[in-house]
Amino acid sequence: NISKYGLRLEDAEATGVKFYLRELSTGQMNISALVEKLRSKESEGDFRLYVDDLEAKELSFVLEKQEHRNPKYGIDFSDLQLNNIDAHITNLAVEGGAVRMDIEELSAVEKSGFQLASMTAYLSVNRGEILLNELSIDTESSSLHLPKVVLLGDDWVDYRDFAHEV
Repeated sequence: NISKYGLRLEDAEATGVKFYLRELSTGQMNISALVEKLRSKESEGDFRLYVDDLEAKELSFVLEKQEHRNPKYGIDFSDLQLNNIDAHITNLAVEGGAVRMDIEELSAVEKSGFQLASMTAYLSVNRGEILLNELSIDTESSSLHLPKVVLLGDDWVDYRDFAHEV
């Protein structure tokens, strides 16, 4: 019974998927209405999806805000474009507006030329709170290993001007 227990997949593969997250002229993100519906208290039950093992290859992710920063160098976090995303994810759970997963391996290239050679972590995202446990990031010129990273917000609106507020 999917409406009662959610949908569970043992193994899944995604290849060539493109995900566009764009800020609308209203200031809301194009996915806001969907996220609100998934975590609605008025629905019979929150949406639930579980994937035990996910292999992703050649994905693309775009995050575009109305106002771009256009930095002279580095990543423009208001116009982010990640390509060639390859990932191995386990224990993926989407429960309403909350997402959690074990990132076994993740690599990507940003349009600025920044290359994420490898990233591993436990990731939990819920209503403005982002938690990364055992975060390990390797790039061409650096390695970062942190036992815990927490970004606390009451809701996603707190991240609206993240690049300037951090």
